[in-house]
Amino acid sequence: MKDSIREKFAAAGVAVPEILFPDMDLSRWACVACDQFTSQPEYWEEAEKYIGEAPSSLKLMMPEAWLGRKERAIHEKNIPETMGCYLRDGVLKNLGPGAVFVKRETSSGIRRGLLLLLDLSRYEYEPGNKALCRATEATVEDRLPVRIEIRRKAPLEMPHVMVLFSDPGDLLMGELDKRTEGEKPLYDFDLMMDSGNIKGWHLKNEKVLDSIADILLKLKEEAPGGMLYAVGDGNHSLAAAKKCGDRYALVELVNLYDEALVFEPIHRLKKDGRVVDYIHGKEECLRLGSRPGYEAVIMPDYPKDRLYQDVIEKGVLPKKTFSMGQAKDKRFYLECCLRQRSEE
Repeated sequence: MKDSIREKFAAAGVAVPEILFPDMDLSRWACVACDQFTSQPEYWEEAEKYIGEAPSSLKLMMPEAWLGRKERAIHEKNIPETMGCYLRDGVLKNLGPGAVFVKRETSSGIRRGLLLLLDLSRYEYEPGNKALCRATEATVEDRLPVRIEIRRKAPLEMPHVMVLFSDPGDLLMGELDKRTEGEKPLYDFDLMMDSGNIKGWHLKNEKVLDSIADILLKLKEEAPGGMLYAVGDGNHSLAAAKKCGDRYALVELVNLYDEALVFEPIHRLKKDGRVVDYIHGKEECLRLGSRPGYEAVIMPDYPKDRLYQDVIEKGVLPKKTFSMGQAKDKRFYLECCLRQRSEE
Protein backbone atom coordinates (compact mmCIF):
# COMPACT_ATOMS: atom_id res chain seq x y z
CA MET A 1 0.00 0.00 0.00
CA LYS A 2 1.26 3.49 -0.82
CA ASP A 3 2.62 5.53 2.07
CA SER A 4 0.26 8.37 1.14
CA ILE A 5 -2.76 6.12 1.77
CA ARG A 6 -1.33 4.91 5.09
CA GLU A 7 -0.79 8.53 6.12
CA LYS A 8 -4.40 9.43 5.31
CA PHE A 9 -5.69 6.57 7.40
CA ALA A 10 -3.35 7.55 10.24
CA ALA A 11 -4.69 11.11 10.14
CA ALA A 12 -8.19 9.65 10.47
CA GLY A 13 -7.12 7.66 13.55
CA VAL A 14 -7.20 4.22 11.92
CA ALA A 15 -5.05 1.79 9.93
CA VAL A 16 -5.58 -1.07 7.46
CA PRO A 17 -5.23 -4.52 9.06
CA GLU A 18 -3.75 -7.78 7.80
CA ILE A 19 -6.74 -10.05 8.15
CA LEU A 20 -6.39 -13.62 9.43
CA PHE A 21 -9.35 -15.72 8.37
CA PRO A 22 -10.41 -19.32 9.10
CA ASP A 23 -10.62 -21.92 6.32
CA MET A 24 -13.42 -24.08 7.76
CA ASP A 25 -17.13 -24.27 8.60
CA LEU A 26 -17.76 -20.63 9.46
CA SER A 27 -21.10 -21.32 11.14
CA ARG A 28 -19.17 -23.13 13.88
CA TRP A 29 -16.28 -20.67 13.92
CA ALA A 30 -18.26 -17.44 14.49
CA CYS A 31 -19.91 -16.80 17.87
CA VAL A 32 -21.55 -13.83 19.54
CA ALA A 33 -19.83 -11.24 21.76
CA CYS A 34 -18.66 -12.44 25.18
CA ASP A 35 -20.84 -9.98 27.14
CA GLN A 36 -24.17 -11.34 25.87
CA PHE A 37 -26.53 -13.84 27.55
CA THR A 38 -24.79 -13.42 30.92
CA SER A 39 -27.88 -14.65 32.81
CA GLN A 40 -28.51 -17.45 30.32
CA PRO A 41 -25.67 -19.97 30.55
CA GLU A 42 -27.87 -22.38 28.63
CA TYR A 43 -27.21 -20.29 25.49
CA TRP A 44 -23.47 -20.89 25.78
CA GLU A 45 -23.94 -24.56 26.66
CA GLU A 46 -26.02 -25.04 23.51
CA ALA A 47 -23.39 -23.20 21.46
CA GLU A 48 -20.68 -25.50 22.84
CA LYS A 49 -22.69 -28.56 21.87
CA TYR A 50 -23.22 -27.22 18.35
CA ILE A 51 -19.50 -26.47 17.89
CA GLY A 52 -18.25 -29.75 19.31
CA GLU A 53 -14.58 -30.41 18.50
CA ALA A 54 -14.44 -27.95 15.58
CA PRO A 55 -12.13 -24.91 15.81
CA SER A 56 -14.15 -21.92 16.97
CA SER A 57 -13.80 -18.37 18.18
CA LEU A 58 -15.77 -19.51 21.24
CA LYS A 59 -12.59 -21.30 22.32
CA LEU A 60 -10.65 -18.03 22.01
CA MET A 61 -12.67 -15.88 24.40
CA MET A 62 -14.30 -15.93 27.83
CA PRO A 63 -18.11 -15.58 27.93
CA GLU A 64 -18.98 -13.44 30.93
CA ALA A 65 -21.60 -16.04 31.86
CA TRP A 66 -18.66 -18.33 32.71
CA LEU A 67 -16.84 -15.95 35.06
CA GLY A 68 -18.32 -17.56 38.16
CA ARG A 69 -17.41 -21.09 37.13
CA LYS A 70 -14.67 -23.06 38.85
CA GLU A 71 -13.18 -23.86 35.41
CA ARG A 72 -12.50 -20.16 34.79
CA ALA A 73 -8.74 -20.36 35.53
CA ILE A 74 -8.30 -23.33 33.20
CA HIS A 75 -10.20 -21.54 30.45
CA GLU A 76 -8.10 -18.39 30.86
CA LYS A 77 -4.93 -20.49 30.48
CA ASN A 78 -6.29 -22.34 27.45
CA ILE A 79 -7.24 -19.26 25.40
CA PRO A 80 -3.70 -18.07 24.50
CA GLU A 81 -2.58 -21.66 23.96
CA THR A 82 -5.47 -22.35 21.60
CA MET A 83 -4.74 -19.16 19.67
CA GLY A 84 -1.14 -20.33 19.24
CA CYS A 85 -2.33 -23.75 18.03
CA TYR A 86 -4.67 -22.21 15.47
CA LEU A 87 -1.81 -20.10 14.12
CA ARG A 88 0.66 -23.00 13.99
CA ASP A 89 -1.84 -25.47 12.52
CA GLY A 90 -2.96 -23.18 9.71
CA VAL A 91 -6.54 -22.81 10.92
CA LEU A 92 -6.16 -19.08 10.23
CA LYS A 93 -4.90 -17.91 6.83
CA ASN A 94 -3.29 -14.52 6.26
CA LEU A 95 -5.28 -12.68 3.58
CA GLY A 96 -2.89 -9.73 3.53
CA PRO A 97 -3.70 -6.03 4.04
CA GLY A 98 -7.28 -4.96 3.50
CA ALA A 99 -10.42 -3.65 5.17
CA VAL A 100 -13.56 -5.80 5.38
CA PHE A 101 -16.97 -4.43 4.39
CA VAL A 102 -19.68 -6.30 6.30
CA LYS A 103 -23.41 -6.67 5.71
CA ARG A 104 -25.13 -8.27 8.68
CA GLU A 105 -28.75 -9.39 8.70
CA THR A 106 -30.33 -8.38 12.01
CA SER A 107 -33.81 -8.22 13.48
CA SER A 108 -33.99 -4.57 12.34
CA GLY A 109 -32.57 -4.90 8.83
CA ILE A 110 -29.18 -5.16 7.09
CA ARG A 111 -26.53 -3.39 9.17
CA ARG A 112 -23.36 -2.35 7.34
CA GLY A 113 -19.91 -2.07 8.89
CA LEU A 114 -16.23 -1.68 8.01
CA LEU A 115 -13.37 -3.45 9.79
CA LEU A 116 -10.28 -1.32 10.39
CA LEU A 117 -7.65 -0.95 13.09
CA LEU A 118 -8.41 1.80 15.58
CA ASP A 119 -5.35 3.74 16.75
CA LEU A 120 -5.62 3.48 20.54
CA SER A 121 -3.54 6.61 21.03
CA ARG A 122 -6.57 8.45 19.62
CA TYR A 123 -9.02 6.78 22.03
CA GLU A 124 -9.75 7.81 25.63
CA TYR A 125 -12.34 6.67 28.15
CA GLU A 126 -11.90 9.23 30.93
CA PRO A 127 -15.05 11.42 31.21
CA GLY A 128 -14.74 14.78 29.50
CA ASN A 129 -11.77 13.91 27.26
CA LYS A 130 -11.37 15.53 23.83
CA ALA A 131 -10.01 12.53 21.92
CA LEU A 132 -10.92 11.63 18.36
CA CYS A 133 -12.53 8.41 19.68
CA ARG A 134 -14.41 8.54 22.99
CA ALA A 135 -16.20 6.09 25.25
CA THR A 136 -19.92 6.77 25.52
CA GLU A 137 -20.43 5.33 29.01
CA ALA A 138 -18.41 5.09 32.19
CA THR A 139 -15.70 2.43 32.26
CA VAL A 140 -16.00 0.06 35.22
CA GLU A 141 -12.44 -0.65 36.31
CA ASP A 142 -13.22 -3.96 38.02
CA ARG A 143 -14.41 -5.36 34.68
CA LEU A 144 -10.95 -4.92 33.16
CA PRO A 145 -8.63 -7.37 35.04
CA VAL A 146 -9.94 -10.59 33.47
CA ARG A 147 -9.76 -9.03 30.01
CA ILE A 148 -6.25 -7.73 30.66
CA GLU A 149 -5.03 -11.06 32.02
CA ILE A 150 -6.19 -12.96 28.92
CA ARG A 151 -5.10 -10.25 26.50
CA ARG A 152 -1.53 -9.90 27.79
CA LYS A 153 -0.75 -13.48 26.71
CA ALA A 154 -2.93 -13.61 23.59
CA PRO A 155 -1.20 -13.40 20.19
CA LEU A 156 -4.45 -12.62 18.36
CA GLU A 157 -6.75 -9.63 18.14
CA MET A 158 -10.37 -10.77 17.70
CA PRO A 159 -13.01 -8.04 17.83
CA HIS A 160 -16.57 -7.68 18.97
CA VAL A 161 -16.09 -3.91 19.27
CA MET A 162 -18.41 -1.67 17.24
CA VAL A 163 -17.34 1.96 16.93
CA LEU A 164 -19.83 4.52 15.67
CA PHE A 165 -19.18 7.43 13.35
CA SER A 166 -21.58 10.21 12.36
CA ASP A 167 -22.34 10.11 8.62
CA PRO A 168 -25.92 11.36 8.04
CA GLY A 169 -25.30 11.54 4.28
CA ASP A 170 -24.25 7.86 4.12
CA LEU A 171 -21.05 8.82 2.29
CA LEU A 172 -18.88 5.90 3.39
CA MET A 173 -21.21 2.91 3.38
CA GLY A 174 -23.00 4.23 0.30
CA GLU A 175 -19.66 4.29 -1.52
CA LEU A 176 -18.85 0.75 -0.40
CA ASP A 177 -22.27 -0.47 -1.53
CA LYS A 178 -21.39 0.73 -5.02
CA ARG A 179 -17.83 -0.60 -4.93
CA THR A 180 -18.91 -4.12 -3.96
CA GLU A 181 -22.02 -4.44 -6.15
CA GLY A 182 -21.72 -7.64 -8.15
CA GLU A 183 -18.43 -8.61 -6.47
CA LYS A 184 -18.01 -12.03 -4.87
CA PRO A 185 -17.82 -11.76 -1.08
CA LEU A 186 -15.10 -13.30 1.07
CA TYR A 187 -17.83 -15.01 3.09
CA ASP A 188 -21.61 -15.45 3.01
CA PHE A 189 -23.20 -17.74 5.60
CA ASP A 190 -25.82 -18.05 8.35
CA LEU A 191 -24.70 -17.41 11.91
CA MET A 192 -25.38 -19.98 14.62
CA MET A 193 -28.36 -19.91 16.98
CA ASP A 194 -30.72 -18.17 14.51
CA SER A 195 -28.70 -14.95 14.42
CA GLY A 196 -29.12 -14.10 10.73
CA ASN A 197 -26.90 -14.04 7.66
CA ILE A 198 -23.60 -12.24 7.29
CA LYS A 199 -21.59 -11.29 4.19
CA GLY A 200 -18.16 -9.69 4.00
CA TRP A 201 -15.95 -8.32 1.22
CA HIS A 202 -12.15 -8.07 1.62
CA LEU A 203 -11.19 -4.66 0.25
CA LYS A 204 -7.59 -4.72 -1.01
CA ASN A 205 -7.71 -2.40 -4.03
CA GLU A 206 -5.69 0.76 -3.35
CA LYS A 207 -8.20 3.01 -5.12
CA VAL A 208 -10.98 1.70 -2.89
CA LEU A 209 -8.86 2.09 0.25
CA ASP A 210 -7.86 5.59 -0.81
CA SER A 211 -11.51 6.57 -1.26
CA ILE A 212 -12.31 5.20 2.23
CA ALA A 213 -9.50 7.28 3.75
CA ASP A 214 -10.67 10.42 1.92
CA ILE A 215 -14.24 10.03 3.18
CA LEU A 216 -13.09 9.47 6.76
CA LEU A 217 -10.95 12.61 6.59
CA LYS A 218 -13.93 14.59 5.29
CA LEU A 219 -16.06 13.29 8.14
CA LYS A 220 -13.27 14.16 10.58
CA GLU A 221 -13.35 17.77 9.40
CA GLU A 222 -17.09 17.90 10.04
CA ALA A 223 -17.02 15.93 13.33
CA PRO A 224 -18.93 17.69 16.14
CA GLY A 225 -16.64 18.72 18.96
CA GLY A 226 -13.69 16.98 17.27
CA MET A 227 -15.28 13.61 18.05
CA LEU A 228 -15.17 11.41 14.93
CA TYR A 229 -15.73 8.06 16.68
CA ALA A 230 -17.96 7.03 19.58
CA VAL A 231 -17.65 3.55 21.10
CA GLY A 232 -20.97 1.77 20.74
CA ASP A 233 -20.15 -1.77 21.92
CA GLY A 234 -17.01 -3.19 23.52
CA ASN A 235 -15.60 -0.21 25.39
CA HIS A 236 -14.14 -2.40 28.15
CA SER A 237 -12.29 -4.45 25.54
CA LEU A 238 -10.78 -1.25 24.10
CA ALA A 239 -9.85 -0.03 27.58
CA ALA A 240 -8.15 -3.36 28.34
CA ALA A 241 -6.23 -3.19 25.06
CA LYS A 242 -5.02 0.32 25.89
CA LYS A 243 -3.94 -0.74 29.39
CA CYS A 244 -2.03 -3.66 27.84
CA GLY A 245 0.00 -1.21 25.77
CA ASP A 246 -1.50 -2.23 22.43
CA ARG A 247 -1.17 0.30 19.63
CA TYR A 248 -4.23 -0.82 17.66
CA ALA A 249 -7.47 -2.72 18.13
CA LEU A 250 -9.48 -4.30 15.34
CA VAL A 251 -12.98 -2.78 15.33
CA GLU A 252 -16.05 -2.56 13.14
CA LEU A 253 -17.03 0.99 12.20
CA VAL A 254 -20.81 1.49 11.95
CA ASN A 255 -22.63 4.61 10.82
CA LEU A 256 -24.76 6.03 13.65
CA TYR A 257 -27.41 6.79 11.03
CA ASP A 258 -27.52 3.34 9.46
CA GLU A 259 -31.22 2.52 9.16
CA ALA A 260 -30.68 -0.96 10.62
CA LEU A 261 -28.84 0.36 13.69
CA VAL A 262 -31.44 0.53 16.41
CA PHE A 263 -30.83 1.82 19.92
CA GLU A 264 -32.74 -0.22 22.48
CA PRO A 265 -32.92 0.24 26.25
CA ILE A 266 -30.97 -2.14 28.48
CA HIS A 267 -33.26 -3.38 31.21
CA ARG A 268 -32.32 -4.25 34.79
CA LEU A 269 -32.77 -7.56 36.55
CA LYS A 270 -32.95 -7.16 40.32
CA LYS A 271 -32.73 -9.67 43.12
CA ASP A 272 -33.46 -8.71 46.70
CA GLY A 273 -33.67 -5.06 45.65
CA ARG A 274 -30.28 -4.76 43.91
CA VAL A 275 -29.29 -4.98 40.25
CA VAL A 276 -27.77 -8.37 39.41
CA ASP A 277 -27.71 -8.17 35.62
CA TYR A 278 -28.40 -5.99 32.59
CA ILE A 279 -30.74 -7.63 30.10
CA HIS A 280 -31.20 -7.01 26.36
CA GLY A 281 -34.81 -7.45 25.33
CA LYS A 282 -37.97 -6.49 27.23
CA GLU A 283 -39.63 -9.89 26.98
CA GLU A 284 -36.51 -11.72 28.16
CA CYS A 285 -36.14 -9.38 31.13
CA LEU A 286 -39.80 -9.90 32.08
CA ARG A 287 -39.32 -13.67 31.81
CA LEU A 288 -36.24 -13.66 34.03
CA GLY A 289 -37.88 -11.23 36.45
CA SER A 290 -40.87 -13.52 36.93
CA ARG A 291 -38.77 -16.01 38.92
CA PRO A 292 -39.15 -16.03 42.73
CA GLY A 293 -37.01 -13.31 44.35
CA TYR A 294 -36.33 -11.47 41.06
CA GLU A 295 -37.72 -8.22 39.68
CA ALA A 296 -37.64 -6.87 36.10
CA VAL A 297 -37.05 -3.12 35.69
CA ILE A 298 -37.99 -1.92 32.18
CA MET A 299 -36.01 1.15 31.04
CA PRO A 300 -37.11 3.92 28.60
CA ASP A 301 -35.83 4.36 25.03
CA TYR A 302 -32.76 6.50 24.26
CA PRO A 303 -32.84 8.39 20.90
CA LYS A 304 -29.61 7.70 19.01
CA ASP A 305 -29.45 11.17 17.45
CA ARG A 306 -28.72 12.55 20.95
CA LEU A 307 -25.59 10.45 21.42
CA TYR A 308 -22.83 12.73 20.15
CA GLN A 309 -24.16 15.89 21.74
CA ASP A 310 -24.77 14.17 25.09
CA VAL A 311 -21.23 12.70 25.20
CA ILE A 312 -19.69 16.03 24.19
CA GLU A 313 -21.67 17.94 26.83
CA LYS A 314 -21.74 15.38 29.67
CA GLY A 315 -18.53 13.42 29.15
CA VAL A 316 -20.12 9.96 29.39
CA LEU A 317 -23.64 8.58 29.69
CA PRO A 318 -24.94 6.62 32.69
CA LYS A 319 -23.97 2.96 32.73
CA LYS A 320 -25.93 0.78 30.26
CA THR A 321 -27.98 3.65 28.80
CA PHE A 322 -28.60 1.87 25.50
CA SER A 323 -27.93 -1.27 23.50
CA MET A 324 -27.29 -1.41 19.77
CA GLY A 325 -29.91 -4.01 18.93
CA GLN A 326 -30.90 -7.25 20.58
CA ALA A 327 -28.42 -9.76 22.00
CA LYS A 328 -28.41 -11.93 18.87
CA ASP A 329 -27.75 -8.84 16.73
CA LYS A 330 -24.43 -8.09 18.42
CA ARG A 331 -21.17 -8.51 16.56
CA PHE A 332 -19.96 -12.07 16.14
CA TYR A 333 -16.26 -12.91 16.45
CA LEU A 334 -15.12 -13.80 12.94
CA GLU A 335 -12.08 -12.02 11.49
CA CYS A 336 -8.77 -11.88 13.38
CA CYS A 337 -5.38 -10.22 13.12
CA LEU A 338 -2.13 -10.39 15.06
CA ARG A 339 -1.92 -8.12 18.09
CA GLN A 340 0.22 -5.03 17.60
CA ARG A 341 1.90 -3.64 20.67
CA SER A 342 2.95 -0.01 20.85
CA GLU A 343 6.62 -0.90 20.53
CA GLU A 344 6.05 -2.75 17.23
